[in-house]
Amino acid sequence: MFPYKVMFRSIHTHVLLDEPLRVNAERHFDEDKWNIYRALQSGRSFFGNSYHGDPKGFRFHALAGKETVPMGGYLPEDMMAETRFYVSTPVTAYIRLLCDGETMQETVASHAEWKPERTGAYRVEARLNRKAWIYSNHIRVGVGNQE
Repeated sequence: MFPYKVMFRSIHTHVLLDEPLRVNAERHFDEDKWNIYRALQSGRSFFGNSYHGDPKGFRFHALAGKETVPMGGYLPEDMMAETRFYVSTPVTAYIRLLCDGETMQETVASHAEWKPERTGAYRVEARLNRKAWIYSNHIRVGVGNQE
């Protein structure tokens, strides 16, 4: 096992915000704080292990027609036929798409596009040099509710 000191310096939660944090954090602290809370509450985040490589730039989202659905988002079942998942990693990695914990697709690449095969909660895992690197939050397709 890693010592806690190593783990706390390498495992990070990356939060995807609608807008960047303000330069003058003192003046906008409360607003920025609530933007971070809302992003976390809605699932717009992923975990990265910086010990194995810098995960900055990772993205996982779905496109359904003209609608972009981020991690934590929901798509109704009737939009499944027109939906595609897109994943991008900063470097080439082993990437797998999971639905309800079951591997649906896998590739070694830095970009991938997949079509959902069934309803469920989809997420992505990426490994770098066979080491756990990135774990995304899910995008739900036809399961659960929109909120």
